[in-house]
Amino acid sequence: MRPQFQADDYVESVVGDGIFAHCRCHTNNLIRSSLDHIFKVSQPTEAHPHGTYGTNDSGKGQKVVVELSSPDIAKPFHAGHLRSLLVVGFERYGSEASLTDNAIMHLFSIYVAINKDVTPETEANPGRPSPTNEQAKQVFCKMEDGDEKVLALWSRFRALSIKAYKKVYECLNVKLDVYGGESLVKSEGINLAIMLKTKNMLATKTAKESESRVKQGPEAEAGSEGAPVEDEEEEDAPAGALVLAVDLTEWKMGKPVVQKGDGTTVYITRDVAGALQ
Repeated sequence: MRPQFQADDYVESVVGDGIFAHCRCHTNNLIRSSLDHIFKVSQPTEAHPHGTYGTNDSGKGQKVVVELSSPDIAKPFHAGHLRSLLVVGFERYGSEASLTDNAIMHLFSIYVAINKDVTPETEANPGRPSPTNEQAKQVFCKMEDGDEKVLALWSRFRALSIKAYKKVYECLNVKLDVYGGESLVKSEGINLAIMLKTKNMLATKTAKESESRVKQGPEAEAGSEGAPVEDEEEEDAPAGALVLAVDLTEWKMGKPVVQKGDGTTVYITRDVAGALQ
């Protein structure tokens, strides 16, 4: 590939690295070219009052794969119990005035603050779940059980976040027809776990089992026996806690968890349920 590569005004060099190719670009040229193009196609015309930026009719009449826009509600960092942790954080640090004034930034600051509560709790009791995370797990159980008060608060966070996202989408000349999300397929996720169980496709798994596999290190081949796994539902589970997983070891894909020990669902369960829905 490298002998055939010819540098131009936009790409300076290409370096092969195993299965990857690293391209070094002339950033200023690319930025100027992109902005010029965006400005040009964003101009209104009789046929396109809002310009043609963000539009494409090359697949008209055909079936195409569409990449969905997937922002996370007030999620600056990883957390296995994002929604419920945010609810707990709002109970501690929330302000109605700040939420109304700037929902995204206020929810962001709450999430940062609640994570600061979790860190010292975890450090003070290594190997044990933090009280804050335990409280978040209880809130999550309430959400999956349909607690109206908790769900109403989360629905408000979601609605305010979408309102803010719409302003960004408008700047990009993008309009979405549907605002969905994995948090909306709770019951379907539970039904999926039940369906897998009736088909005898589930196996039990402990948090300690996952921990022992992770400790074998990143040198293990991805997807093989002993390969590291990341299960957000097991991060703060007791070592002997049983969860339900689909046994895919025959295909060297491990045992992805689909239901926590407390009966609640996980991301992958809701993602698959959402796809089926």
